[in-house]
Amino acid sequence: MKSIKKKILFCGRKNDQYSNKILQFLKKKNCSLKSILSIAGKKITKRENKLLYSSNYDFIFCFRSHIILKINKLNKNCVPVNFHPGPPKYRGIGCVNFAILNKEKKYGATAHIMNSRIDNGPILDVMSFNISIKLSLEEILEKTYITQLKQFKKITNKLLDKKVKLKKIIIRNKKNKWSKKLYLKKDLIKLYNLTNYLKKYKLTDLLRATLTKKFKPYFKFENMIFKL
Repeated sequence: MKSIKKKILFCGRKNDQYSNKILQFLKKKNCSLKSILSIAGKKITKRENKLLYSSNYDFIFCFRSHIILKINKLNKNCVPVNFHPGPPKYRGIGCVNFAILNKEKKYGATAHIMNSRIDNGPILDVMSFNISIKLSLEEILEKTYITQLKQFKKITNKLLDKKVKLKKIIIRNKKNKWSKKLYLKKDLIKLYNLTNYLKKYKLTDLLRATLTKKFKPYFKFENMIFKL
């Protein structure tokens, strides 16, 4: 008797090498796979919306996705899993920026079941790595994505293994608790205006926490903006 294939939806990011690696990984699994690769600032199509909420998936895996899932619209038996680019201490947006600013010695990634709140559901796994003061924001982000990729493969293999029970994975990670602090988009926007924090932090620390090739912090004086 043939085993029934698990139905999986992968929500990743378009033009992202790590999302592409995950897709290739999942295609080798014995599962029925569909995917949505999102773009920042672009709404999903009607077809993609139907794909999200009209199928009875066993699992939805979210990795760097721009899609905000409406958990209450999912099939009751579906397990939505998010791979968060940060440890449980850092929830929300811009976590790596604030971790650098707070001079954390470790950073990492968290796999968790999604609920109606942001980065709040039962934790399935936490992986961490050391942060050297010599590492730039971009270098730490790269280490985070590599860690997330390892974590994705680790957790997915467990979830697709019939012998491994989801409840047991959750129980093993009960000691890992989410922080009460939630970083929001407005917090990150405020951070990039360096004028807001010059009295509280050293300029070198602010630059290390914000400067990348793509995103530039700035100073604002009166009505003038000076980008770095």
